[in-house]
Amino acid sequence: MAITEWRVMAVLGRFADLSANEVAERTAMDKVAVSRAVARLLERGLIKREIHSDDRRRSVLALSEVGYSVYDEVAPMALACEQRLIATLDEDERSTLDRLLVKLGGPGLSRTARRRLSHAVVSRGGWRLPACNARAGTAPAGFPCP
Repeated sequence: MAITEWRVMAVLGRFADLSANEVAERTAMDKVAVSRAVARLLERGLIKREIHSDDRRRSVLALSEVGYSVYDEVAPMALACEQRLIATLDEDERSTLDRLLVKLGGPGLSRTARRRLSHAVVSRGGWRLPACNARAGTAPAGFPCP
């Protein structure tokens, strides 16, 4: 699985029923990269596309049952890898990393994505949001689902 595909799956696992534009915004990926990843994931049956119930002109994406199975297996491994990476940093170094990531992401991110990144950094004390299974409403201890 390509990194772009995992990023799309990770966001859809955490937030159900997003448009492709919303996925692009939440992942800070460009729309073309999201579109290609979505096409590959749809082809593999890992996500599904449905018409929005309130706006028939809008389609929304969600993980399929197979997609949730993959997400439930990969998300804990990704979180463990991130934890190992930042475990060597002390509190001051993590704070510096957080500030730098927000600063570097600033010009290239939409205002909404910058706000979400800033919120993730400040409120979670880490540089990534934890895995949350939107279907089951579960997340690691201390990290409630949205």
